[in-house]
Amino acid sequence: MNPRLGALAHLAPVVFALLLPACHRAAPVHHDTLAATAVASAPSAATAVAAPSASASASASAPPPPSPVASSRPPSNEADPDPDAPDAATIQRAVGAARRLVQQKHYAEAVDAFDPALRGSTPDTRALSERGYVRMRYVPNSDDEAYDDFWFASAGHGDDAAHAEAWYNLGQLETRRGHIEAARAAYARSVALNPTPAATNALGKRDACVASVEHDGDLDASLVVGWSAVCQAIGRCDGDTPEAEARARACVTTTYSAAEPETSHGCKSPPPWTSSRDYVLYNWHEDFIVPAAHGKTLVVSAAVGGWPAHFQPQRNVSYALHDKIVEARLDRSDMKAALGHLEDGIGWPSPTEHRYHFYDLDSGALLAVVSVLEQDELKVELDSKQRVVHIDGPTCGGKVSL
Repeated sequence: MNPRLGALAHLAPVVFALLLPACHRAAPVHHDTLAATAVASAPSAATAVAAPSASASASASAPPPPSPVASSRPPSNEADPDPDAPDAATIQRAVGAARRLVQQKHYAEAVDAFDPALRGSTPDTRALSERGYVRMRYVPNSDDEAYDDFWFASAGHGDDAAHAEAWYNLGQLETRRGHIEAARAAYARSVALNPTPAATNALGKRDACVASVEHDGDLDASLVVGWSAVCQAIGRCDGDTPEAEARARACVTTTYSAAEPETSHGCKSPPPWTSSRDYVLYNWHEDFIVPAAHGKTLVVSAAVGGWPAHFQPQRNVSYALHDKIVEARLDRSDMKAALGHLEDGIGWPSPTEHRYHFYDLDSGALLAVVSVLEQDELKVELDSKQRVVHIDGPTCGGKVSL
C-alpha cells in the first residue's frame, strides 16, 4: 500500500453533495452512491492505460504504436536550471527507444530506456507518466513504482493535456488497486485539465470535485482516562507511572536538538494543550491533548518534520478545537532523488497535500478526512454548529456532512 494515500475506503456513511461549475461534464451525485465504472479507451496511447483488470499481467498484448511525445516542454535552459536537464530532442529519442522496446516485449529494458528523458531537477510529465504506464501494464509487482511515476509526473514539466494523462493513468492504477475514492478524484483532476472522452467516461456520473473524502486517516488518536493513559498513548509511560509524573512526561516542548532535553510545561495552562517531543534528525511528534466528556481525554498525535536533503517526506500539522470537533490539518509533500543527483540532494517535488482530519471529541471517532492539493486553490472550512465541512473553489462547491 502506498504510504502517501493509504487504502481509501468506500464512503457510504459520508454524504458529499457538490454543486459543480457548469464547465464540468459529470453531474454531481452523493458519495454514498460511489461505484467503480467501466473504463473507456485511453485518451492517448502514448501514456494512458487501457482499463487493466485486477488480474492484468505482463503477458498482456502490447498497445498500438503510440503517437509522438508532444513538444510541450520549454527549452531546458528556461524550464530547469539543472544543466543535466534534457532538451526536447533528447526526450523524443529516449521515449521512442522505450516504445520500440515495449513493442518487442522487452519491458524491463523499456523502463530503463526512459532515463535520458528524465534527468534534471524536474521531470518531463509525459515521459514519466509513460514510464509509469509501462510499469503498471507490463512489469509484475511494480504498482508502487508506477504510482510514484504518476504522482511525480503530475508536478512535472508539461501542458494541461500531459498532466491530465498522468492523472488519468493514476486513476486507472487506483481503480485496479481498489482505491475507489482516490481513483474518482484522479479522474476528476484529469477531466478538469482536459475533458477527453476517455477521462469523462471513466469518471462517469460520480462527483467531479477534485477533493477526496476518506475514512482512513494518517494520525494516531486515542480516547483515554487519566494522565497515565495519556502518557501511555504517546508511548512515554508504562502502566505503573504515577499521575503527576505521567502528566509531566506527556506535556513537553522539544528543543529541536538531540543534545538538549525537552522542557515540561505540565499542561498547566487552560486546555487544549499541545506537546512536541522525540526530536531526531529533523523529525519529531506533535500531540493535541483535549479534555472530553465523562472524565476522558482525546489525544491526537502526528509524526512531522522531514529531512529534504535525504529525500524524506515533509510533514507539518496544525490543530484546532471547534466546539465538539477536533480539526487536525496535515500538510505533506514528497521529494524523490533526481536521476544523477542522489548525492547532492536535488530531487523531484511532488504535489503538496492538505489533509483535514475531523474527530468527534466525545467519542474519539474519525468523522472524515478531506484531502485537497495546494494547486487546487480550494477552501475547506468547518461549520461545527451544523457539523458540515464546506469545500469551495474553482473545481468544487458543496459540503460534507459529518
